[in-house]
Amino acid sequence: MGPSYAETREGISLKGDGTGFVDVFVHNLVDIRESDIVVKGGGRYAGFYLVPDTATRHSIGALAVPGAGAGGDSGGRLVSLGPDFQVAPGTYRLYLIAERGPTEVFIPIPDEPLIDVRPRHAAPAELRTTSFVVTGEEPEERRLRVHPGRKSIVAAVQQVTSSGVTGVDHVATCLVPATADCDGRIVPTTRAPLTTAHSSSYAVTQPGSYDAAFRIERGVGIHADSTVSAAVFTLALAWLKGSP
Repeated sequence: MGPSYAETREGISLKGDGTGFVDVFVHNLVDIRESDIVVKGGGRYAGFYLVPDTATRHSIGALAVPGAGAGGDSGGRLVSLGPDFQVAPGTYRLYLIAERGPTEVFIPIPDEPLIDVRPRHAAPAELRTTSFVVTGEEPEERRLRVHPGRKSIVAAVQQVTSSGVTGVDHVATCLVPATADCDGRIVPTTRAPLTTAHSSSYAVTQPGSYDAAFRIERGVGIHADSTVSAAVFTLALAWLKGSP
């Protein structure tokens, strides 16, 4: 296997001290290796979101929320903000997701000369968090509500830590309009036996009110407590001509 894109430094280096965006042009069609994406920041969240100027291409992104077990010092995987990590040639609006201090993102794109960019315009971002302990055999669901005032990317993530490997049966996360039921929308993403389990979900939303629902299902006879750390992140998007 050859050197990683991060080692050859082919791609986009994005740095800044707060959330914002800059427009960039990508020359090549590529499937980015998720393991080569670098996200470094000292705040509660960090990452990037790449939005095309045409509906024939889709958005991609990655988000670290260490307090909910995603990226950073948590050791967990980044939350994906797209269906995959494929980038096609064209113009994109590139968002740096950053909170309170220097943040660096490297997006590996092979055969793309390394470019260093910084956000030119600020963008509103918000993180809401919750934590709770689940005991007993009954399923438990908690919600965090957000109210995006314009088109936004919203991501929900949770980490469940149990004192025993049989503490959790299913862990699931969904994003729905406020008060709507998650039935039929939740697909359990993690199953015991694990002492730590993760789940996440994302959606591009229009202005309105939405619930991030965090559901934990436990089996009969389970007595080990499960501690949940959960968060919902909202990034308001600035309109880009032709974007989906």
